[in-house]
Amino acid sequence: MSEQDTRRQLIDPKLKEAGWEVIDGSRIITERYFTNGRLTQSGRQAKSRYDYVLIYKNVKLAVVEAKKSGMSYGDAVGQVKDYNEQLKLPFAYATDGNEIREMHYVGDACHEQDVEAFLSPEEMYKKAFPENNEVEDALSQIPLNRGIFKDSRYYAESAINKAISAIARGKKKILLTLATGTGKTHISFQIVWKLFEGKWSSSGLGVRMPRILFLADRKILARQAYGSFGQFPDNMLQLIKPGASKAPTNGSIFFGIFQSLMTGQKPLYEDYPKDFFDLIIIDECHRGGAVDDSSWRGILDYFDGVKLGLTATPRREENADSYDYFGEPVYEYSLKQGIEDGFLSPFKTHVIETSIDNYVFNNKDEVLMGDPELGKVYTPDEFNRKIQIREREKKRVQLFLNEMNPDDKTIIFCQTIDHAALVRDIINEEVEDKPDNYCVRVTSDDGDVGDNHLRTFQDNEKVLPTILTTSRKLSTGVDALNVRNIVLMRPVKSMIEFKQIVGRGTRTYEGKYFFTIYDFEGASEHYADPEWDGPPLEKKGKASGSTSDDGEDLKPPKPPVAEKEFIKIKLADGHERSISYTSKILYNAHDKPVTLEEFIETLFDESIPDLFEDEFKLQQIWSNPQSRGQLLIKLAEVGYGQAQLKSVQALVDAKDCDIYDVLRYISFRKNMQKRSDRLLQSRETFYKTIDAPHREFVDFVGNQYINRGVWELSQENLPKLIDLRYGSIEDGKNALGEINLIKNTYDEFQKSLYIEGVA
Repeated sequence: MSEQDTRRQLIDPKLKEAGWEVIDGSRIITERYFTNGRLTQSGRQAKSRYDYVLIYKNVKLAVVEAKKSGMSYGDAVGQVKDYNEQLKLPFAYATDGNEIREMHYVGDACHEQDVEAFLSPEEMYKKAFPENNEVEDALSQIPLNRGIFKDSRYYAESAINKAISAIARGKKKILLTLATGTGKTHISFQIVWKLFEGKWSSSGLGVRMPRILFLADRKILARQAYGSFGQFPDNMLQLIKPGASKAPTNGSIFFGIFQSLMTGQKPLYEDYPKDFFDLIIIDECHRGGAVDDSSWRGILDYFDGVKLGLTATPRREENADSYDYFGEPVYEYSLKQGIEDGFLSPFKTHVIETSIDNYVFNNKDEVLMGDPELGKVYTPDEFNRKIQIREREKKRVQLFLNEMNPDDKTIIFCQTIDHAALVRDIINEEVEDKPDNYCVRVTSDDGDVGDNHLRTFQDNEKVLPTILTTSRKLSTGVDALNVRNIVLMRPVKSMIEFKQIVGRGTRTYEGKYFFTIYDFEGASEHYADPEWDGPPLEKKGKASGSTSDDGEDLKPPKPPVAEKEFIKIKLADGHERSISYTSKILYNAHDKPVTLEEFIETLFDESIPDLFEDEFKLQQIWSNPQSRGQLLIKLAEVGYGQAQLKSVQALVDAKDCDIYDVLRYISFRKNMQKRSDRLLQSRETFYKTIDAPHREFVDFVGNQYINRGVWELSQENLPKLIDLRYGSIEDGKNALGEINLIKNTYDEFQKSLYIEGVA
């Protein structure tokens, strides 16, 4: 039996016998992809797909992996366990239609046994949720709102279910930790939707509609959330405007920023009774609201309602410890997992250092402002806060402009608001024939003009503005899908902020297979921290958090009275022209960004070189179309098919090279050669051994090779090449002779491409 036959003739009847109707979308979902497949530079890797998911009372209870009859179900056990590691369902089954292996998950434990039959829907539900109370049962069975979102991602459903369960069981503080770009606002909307549909409130179930407060620390976040709840009637939504003299009470779901609620002689939030809100959602809760001595904490402590914290990055010692306040997250979804699943974009990092990152003043350079100390070393932290050298900023701008596509949307993080203006001006000077508003500044100083630029930038249909410069305003709250470049021109000491900044580029978009971080400030050192994509480490201390008026850009700190005023230097001509730089590229591997050599080691394990033993053996195999085809099959079997090889080819900047050169480089650290140079080499040697008609055919084949790569030189492709060049196989034979002669020329030409002694 095939797997399809096994399912239809053996597994489906057993499910039906247990009470599961085999109806897509009812009690069983069949053959559904639940990940998008990791993005690569040549497309996507394979998606994850389950065979069955069993649903009862609108709750997903089990995933089932099928294998064709006659194969041991054991082949499916590991796979279904891997699937359920992501899906987090109470049950998983592996079966070949004859034998059934059941896995029941209780907390962190997995209880396995062979069973004769599947549990019935009611039995499975009771066994899955033995401690459910009436409220949890009622809320969990309410379907998600599909008005805007056709289908929630698996992790979103898990997060929603975990939060609803915690609310139903009376937990007062709840934390959800999900990577930036994974839809925390959508998740909070679905939680609120279920609560409204179930008429849940602090008064009980079915008594009245709840009242919800959605709190953010930036106006843009509050406005985005307000817009995302559009499935609710307008009269239910209320935006608490900054500067309001009276707290609004008409509505059911309120959106505001901490700063608005803290204004006035008596804080605005005290206009509300303590029990007014049943649920308070704190967006980006790591940004200071949980710290003991923060004035924001007064809002959280004042209200009696359930507090639900949303964050991509729980704090450790840098500020409030979110875990201290909320407890452990009820659900976590990491950046690494999001990239592996294909829901987030991978990235690579250009780390660039210049010879003027540390500066020692000398009398040859011109002082435009201030009183620099002769011989003093000015460090990167001091640039654009205490000292500014325009030529330095110009050099750094030129470096990333030379690397990036000028049409790609880009966000540049600068040291201060004034620095953001300087970088904007330099970019607009450096880009030739630039359109108006090519590069604009968006900071708190830019007010409505900056906000309008940001909204236009977020519109994926519009190309202008293309580049935004900012200081701190855009580190969170920018939901722009098509950001291709993030440029760091200021130090980023905080892991929290670094993760937030990286998150500006992780959203996926059609045709966007990765984004690039240009790091001029050494922020990529954070990749080495165990907290980069893991839980926060033990806190080492606690400091109070703070933001400016709207939590946006901070002005340059005023220096102490004893300190010198701000310094501006103009480099001497010779000094300016002597600025040099070094760079390296870090690639986004499965755990953290690493050097190219480390990245290659994560892709090609020790078994890969075993397929060709040494460099000479690889050359022999590759120069023959038949043996090369067999090697490519073996590579595909161990996970490196055409798409993966092309992806690696692009990553090592070898798009114009042969895959052969990529393998030599990876396995033996040999230099790579362009396909065009290989063809030139063949013309100098092999062409002398064949007549004019065959040289003409080889020229045609060689051009196909240059344009399309080694895939054009397969044994199976020869008839197509003859047909393309001569119109038919017969016409090709008339021009070149019998097929055996043509094939011999084709094979010998390929040997000439890969002769010994290639550089």
